[in-house]
Amino acid sequence: MELGGGAGVLGDGESFHFPLVDQSDFEPQMLAGVIRFQGWVRIVAHQGAMDIRVSEPHLTVRDHVGVLSARARSDEAAQRLDLIEARLQVPTCDGSTLMWSDCDTVLSPGGVGLFEGRYDVGEEFAPLTARIRWRGSVADRAVLGTG
Repeated sequence: MELGGGAGVLGDGESFHFPLVDQSDFEPQMLAGVIRFQGWVRIVAHQGAMDIRVSEPHLTVRDHVGVLSARARSDEAAQRLDLIEARLQVPTCDGSTLMWSDCDTVLSPGGVGLFEGRYDVGEEFAPLTARIRWRGSVADRAVLGTG
């Protein structure tokens, strides 16, 4: 695994996180809009037969569904792909952080190509956790499981 742009691996070694870069297009009272994260992760698996790069993830939230999209390359011209859909429960809020925890996800059509056809549309994927600022807090990141 390679990381850059602020992305990191959590202590469990199976999840990585991306720092929040912009939530100005997200309306917390409506729980709708786009949340943008920065950084990139590259995973090489199966003796190099699978080489995946996820860059600048965005989480688009509407009607309790979150669609995680990302670029498959780091350059600005790279196409943004919808990778997974998450069923978002009602988030928790402690006064400074709004958080969705361990949300069930399934692979989107764009994710099939990224993962080189090894997984089917609708296949269960690793859970998603996302935290963003509430009322000016600095706690902010998305956490994605890799397993």
